[in-house]
Amino acid sequence: MYIEHLTQAMMGVEELLAAIFLLPQALGTASNSEAFNRQDSHSKGSHQDLEQHIIVYNPLAWNTTAIINVTVTFPMATVFDDQGQAVPAQTQSSADSNTTYDLFIVVDLGGLQHRKYLIKFSEKPGKEGSLTHQAWVVSFKRLNVSQDLKTGRRLLPVLIECYKIMLDQDTNLLHSITDR
Repeated sequence: MYIEHLTQAMMGVEELLAAIFLLPQALGTASNSEAFNRQDSHSKGSHQDLEQHIIVYNPLAWNTTAIINVTVTFPMATVFDDQGQAVPAQTQSSADSNTTYDLFIVVDLGGLQHRKYLIKFSEKPGKEGSLTHQAWVVSFKRLNVSQDLKTGRRLLPVLIECYKIMLDQDTNLLHSITDR
């Protein structure tokens, strides 16, 4: 069984490497430039949306769902999987730079599987059917805790599937995380 899984993993890596070399690496490649020239001749001066291809690989032997973070320069993007279906995603301003954005993509992968994703960038807001949402950041200022003030009296419970998270409203700090 070990040899079978190892062989399957090696075949998956070989397929991934072949896919990486077959994808267009830049907009200036021959196949892309011909396609863009054909589209430009039809649209005469219209703004072209940029694209980026990414490949996500799951080296584990079991299925996994993950959130992938891609740093991009455009605030709006639509993400499609290898079958042309829209994928849930969210953009927000990057914490590292004022000129870039973080694009978070939800990815479902089987064991030892890879998938290709197409990111189409746009400077204008997305279409109504798009699964990409633009987030906004809510910042809380940190409050000082004095010796006399007892914390933990005003707790806000946040319930998710597996955990119960308690936030202290007096200090805006995380109070506890427990299993549900």
